[in-house]
Formats: sequence, C-alpha cells, structure tokens
Amino acid sequence: MTSNMGAEVLANLPAHFQGNEPEVQNAMMEVVRKTLSPELLNRIDENIIFNRLQREHMDKIASINLNLINDRLQSSQNMTLDVSKIAKDCLAEKGYDFRYGAR
Repeated sequence: MTSNMGAEVLANLPAHFQGNEPEVQNAMMEVVRKTLSPELLNRIDENIIFNRLQREHMDKIASINLNLINDRLQSSQNMTLDVSKIAKDCLAEKGYDFRYGAR
C-alpha cells in the first residue's frame, strides 16, 4: 500500500532536506495518525518513508524512459529515437521539483 499522505510536509521543507531526517519522519507520521484510524494503523506492520528524489537522479530517470520509448519505436515502427544531451538535460530539469523530488 502506498500513499501521498505527508506530501505537503515534504513540499514545505527546505531543499537540503531529503525526507529521512527524524523530525521530518515524525511530522509525516503525525499526518498519517491524523488521517487513518487507530484500528487500521494497528494492522500495518511497517511504515516506509521514501526520500525525495534529488536533481541528479532525474538524469538517469529521463534516460531510462527515453530508452523505453526508443525500444518501443524500434520494435513497432522500425524507427530510432535520437535525443541530444541538451534535450535530455532539459527534460530532466523540467521534470524536477525540489519540493516533491520529481513530478
């Protein structure tokens, strides 16, 4: 089960916070406790709070997705996709938002 509960906590943090700091985790779990009933919370074995993606992660994510598109084009249309480094950097930059990690 995944959720975006606590996303607003991450959105309001300064850029240098990753999300794994104890005070951040406590604030996020407070949102979870206010949102879910105690009966449901008691049935959850473990809570995992993911770190925000950093800008440097977006380059790899953009490359992976562009490779998937290229593979689909090659197999279905016998075409290839050639994307310049500048275009990849632009896609990665546009897809990154420090408040959330990525969008």
